[in-house]
Amino acid sequence: MKRVAVLIDGGFYTKQIGKVRKDVKVNDPSAVADTIRQLVAKHIAHLNNDTDWDVQHHRTLFYDARPYTGRVAQPISGEVVNFAKSDVARFHLQLFRKLKQQRNMALRLGVCMLSEPEWQINPEAMDELLAGDLELNALDDSHFKATIRQKGVDTRLGLDLASMVLKKQAEIFVLVAGDADFVPATKLVRREGCHVILDTLGLNVSKDLREHIDEHYNAFSSPKQLRKK
Repeated sequence: MKRVAVLIDGGFYTKQIGKVRKDVKVNDPSAVADTIRQLVAKHIAHLNNDTDWDVQHHRTLFYDARPYTGRVAQPISGEVVNFAKSDVARFHLQLFRKLKQQRNMALRLGVCMLSEPEWQINPEAMDELLAGDLELNALDDSHFKATIRQKGVDTRLGLDLASMVLKKQAEIFVLVAGDADFVPATKLVRREGCHVILDTLGLNVSKDLREHIDEHYNAFSSPKQLRKK
């Protein structure tokens, strides 16, 4: 019996899921939480049906950051924005509550922090300024975006992956991500004799990451799109 751990980069997942599951309302926390349960089930079924392994789900770990909930004055009008009441904050807090109700699920949450400067001009507005299509005195709050950054998310994922391998808590690791920053962790997994399956939710795999995985399997792709290494 081989144990399977599924590690999901939450920020990547919530941005990408709507592109491979067009039937899902991506602003509905319950619907998104259901897709995570379905994704795990598809990976377990794939391993049981398409390999000679007898596998068992050990745990799913979902990595994200608690939404920023501070108050910040907007750059032009000076009006105060309460991020705790934003649609983004509501969505993530409700999603986290739904995921906590799922079996064998663990949330691993970092934090969101406001960086300096607090507001940055949108790339589109900057392009318009440089092209002369927008005057400086025409800028308003809609042309700016708060500089909110996640802290501690990728680090938690990499450390947990290494810890589970070294403690022999699982032998197969499904990584749902698209970031080559996880290469050092996946190299460790394979050196220890374990297997890494990468699910990029339809995105191409970076060359750096492809070299250090055992299989690329997108659970929500059609069979014709599945590619095995």
